[in-house]
Amino acid sequence: KEYVKSSYSIDLPDFDKCFKNSLLISNSEEYSSEVDLVYIDDEDEYRKINKYNCVLKLPRINEHLKDYSCKLLVSDLGSVYKYRNNNIDTDFSLNVTNSYSVAFLHSVGVNKVTLSCELDYKQVCNLVKEYENRYGKHPNVEVIVSGNIEAMVCKYNILNKYDKKYGRLVDRFGNKYYVKYKDNLMYIYDYNRRKMTESFIDSGVNYIRINREEIG
Repeated sequence: KEYVKSSYSIDLPDFDKCFKNSLLISNSEEYSSEVDLVYIDDEDEYRKINKYNCVLKLPRINEHLKDYSCKLLVSDLGSVYKYRNNNIDTDFSLNVTNSYSVAFLHSVGVNKVTLSCELDYKQVCNLVKEYENRYGKHPNVEVIVSGNIEAMVCKYNILNKYDKKYGRLVDRFGNKYYVKYKDNLMYIYDYNRRKMTESFIDSGVNYIRINREEIG
């Protein structure tokens, strides 16, 4: 078929520029009212807090798709579709690396988009600029600047062999990958703890996040 060059339009909200902080935790004892936004990845612990700035984080493998009335941080496209009317945020696991993906998620009802951990500081700044130049509006994006990052999530639980809730996998180079088992899922974390030292104040990013969830 003959190639046809065309243009497209997309209906997007224009988010206010701000600079706030967010925190990912696993238990209510880590909660802080001084943080603008607190994600918690445990439903029981979330209920204990029940504060205005608290958001429930759903797992990356979400088979049950229960009904929720609260605000959510979702990690897969199925949950984006299911909970699109909940004023949802999306997590890094959607691997968003460009302005087109941010625009798509905003267009289907996502409030805030956490960018991929594959992006460095310069790439994050370029993404925000490209979004503003392309759509004439400001995106609502978040960057994880510190913490342990999930490398893999699976149903098979290697820790069953050792009757443990936490453990470590060591590769042939001596790198240690922390492993935990929770809610019938095994989480393996990158051996290299994420630490970005750049100042994001002038980057156009609205939120910077620290991951402080319990990994063992």
